[in-house]
Amino acid sequence: MSIRNIIRKTPSKSIHKIRESFFNFPWEDWFLKRVRGLIIWYGWLFTALILLLILTDSSDTLAGLYILLLIGFLSALFLTLIPLRWLEKVIPLTIPFYLLFIHKFLFYTGAGVSPYWPMYLIPLVLASLLFRYAGIITVSLFIMGSHLFLEFSNIKRCPYILSHTTSS
Repeated sequence: MSIRNIIRKTPSKSIHKIRESFFNFPWEDWFLKRVRGLIIWYGWLFTALILLLILTDSSDTLAGLYILLLIGFLSALFLTLIPLRWLEKVIPLTIPFYLLFIHKFLFYTGAGVSPYWPMYLIPLVLASLLFRYAGIITVSLFIMGSHLFLEFSNIKRCPYILSHTTSS
């Protein structure tokens, strides 16, 4: 056998096959139901946390928190009502959206000194369940980058802190 014959017989993965293997998870229904329950629980918890923050804030609440509340409510409702088989396609997309929501929420609640930083753990758990080591490393890097941005952002420009320091 020559090298050309070996190369021709070696299956090559096209971009479409890689994408299909990335988004078509061979999950069983029991695992999918548990992951769905975790995602739905987290979505409603996140929405309730924003609502609690809005209700307990005595000063003028920022419009950004209302927008986050609306987006959180709609996404939690969508994830609650979506059929189980469609969820297989949606689950990988929830991780970047959760990271974006958490970043914006932490920005409004104190940036780098926000007490809500443990919210970053749920996307990390989801990534470890879905994408194993590559997911953990990738999401960890995004979390570190997001939190470093929050740490080094100007704390006086943080809307939530600014509203509480000017009122007292």
